[in-house]
Amino acid sequence: MEKKELITKESYDELLNKLANLTEELANTNSKLTSTNKELVEANLEIARLKELLKLRQMEMFARKAEQKEYLQLSLFDETELLNAQYKLEQDEPKEIIVGEHKRVIKKASNFINEIDESLFKKEINHMTIDKEGYRDINSDEIVKTLKYVPEQYIIQETHIHIYETIKNGERTLVRADNTLKNPLGKTAISSELLSHVIYNKVVNSLPLYRQEKEFQLKNVPLTRQYLSNVIIKSFDLIKPVVDEIKNYIVNSEITRSDETPLTVIKGIKNNSKERQNYFIWAFSTGHGYNPATYYAVGDRSRDTLVSNLGKNKRYLISDGYDSYLNVPNITNIICMVHVRRKFTDVIKSLGNKNTQNLAVNKYLDMISEMYKVDHNITNKYSDYETIKEKRLEELKPIMDSFFESIDNDIDIALPRSLFGKALSFAKNMKCYLYNIFLDGRLELDNNESERKIKSIVIGRKNWMFSFTENGAIVTCAYYSLLKTAIENNINPEDYLIYLFNEFGSKNNLNPIDYLPWSKNIQLMFSKKSSN
Repeated sequence: MEKKELITKESYDELLNKLANLTEELANTNSKLTSTNKELVEANLEIARLKELLKLRQMEMFARKAEQKEYLQLSLFDETELLNAQYKLEQDEPKEIIVGEHKRVIKKASNFINEIDESLFKKEINHMTIDKEGYRDINSDEIVKTLKYVPEQYIIQETHIHIYETIKNGERTLVRADNTLKNPLGKTAISSELLSHVIYNKVVNSLPLYRQEKEFQLKNVPLTRQYLSNVIIKSFDLIKPVVDEIKNYIVNSEITRSDETPLTVIKGIKNNSKERQNYFIWAFSTGHGYNPATYYAVGDRSRDTLVSNLGKNKRYLISDGYDSYLNVPNITNIICMVHVRRKFTDVIKSLGNKNTQNLAVNKYLDMISEMYKVDHNITNKYSDYETIKEKRLEELKPIMDSFFESIDNDIDIALPRSLFGKALSFAKNMKCYLYNIFLDGRLELDNNESERKIKSIVIGRKNWMFSFTENGAIVTCAYYSLLKTAIENNINPEDYLIYLFNEFGSKNNLNPIDYLPWSKNIQLMFSKKSSN
């Protein structure tokens, strides 16, 4: 008979301790495994997010910049798969489409010369005749028109101011003849016509002074960029009253657009190192219901720059939604719908060649497109702003309501740090500002007009890159304000600038309001001026 081994109390307690230790080790291992799995999931999500951003940056650098939806049917980050089943678009059955034969009509290219308004140009008429006996002119001419270019000419204008001797009060006196050809720019050696041409090239054609200097040198004119820069800054005082009135007109308007872009200003040179400071150029312009006017200002990107330029008047402000525009007293913000749409298009851009036809993000792009279509039809059909306001409430608002209802349903499902989650969050945060478009019929769904105005600065900056001083940047903005506003009002900017130099350089006590680009006299003189 086997003898059973007895377990003592000491060995039993030891087994219990071992079991407790093993249980504790197992729990610690499970906890570490859970934590590792969590870290792995987070790491995979971060990798996916970084891939998403990398693809987006590659698209921004190398792909087309257009945002048409047909082009953007590329791909979408996999985090929207959860939404795909819920919002899968219905697919139509394949249909066979028969296209009938057609003939292509080849149109003859029209001669542009027949489309030119001849009243705007100097006309040179030549008659080809036959001066021989036996030929009678039957007054039936064959007319051939050609557009001729006469290269610019530089003329040295030398004025001799004669000195006369006369007797006044019994004494011999020298008298200087009046200079009726006095330069309105003062003692500078260039005329108002030449200076206006230089400024026109810089502002309108984005041609920096150093390149204009080279052009002058090729034509044996020793004008330097330093000399031109000094003359431009000195001449600023002549046109400043008109620029100030353009600014005042915008400040006193109820509808204002705004956008901004960076600008580097070199403050000076110390210890052989250039001190640079980053500024911003702001473009403020009037909205619908006002004469077209644009004012460019220099400052930082803070709210103080906005308030210092626009004052504290009550207004509607259309912008891109940057923080400096928001929560400013007396300003009702309208945020650009294009910036909201851009967040959703970034989602599609981020995944390259994957098929995104059935993804949820397309629903939002479709609704935004529908909003634009409806608003375009309303603003094209009606000219009365009160009617536009009413029609927007009837036709546009229901689409916007559906847009934000969908966002409320989807925002808790999408990953917050993904591009899709960020797009939903951005749109939701801008909701109250987007709805402000229904407050006034003069307001706009986007800020594209401001972006077009700031684009001229961006293009110019690629050429001249920076301003050497803050004062130089202010003067540059003043001339941009003047010439761009002139162009918006359909007048010849170069001729207009010559006229301002001549008027304000030779006359006193002028009212600058009479010289604004939309004033009646200026419109009569420059809107369709003949070059005689």
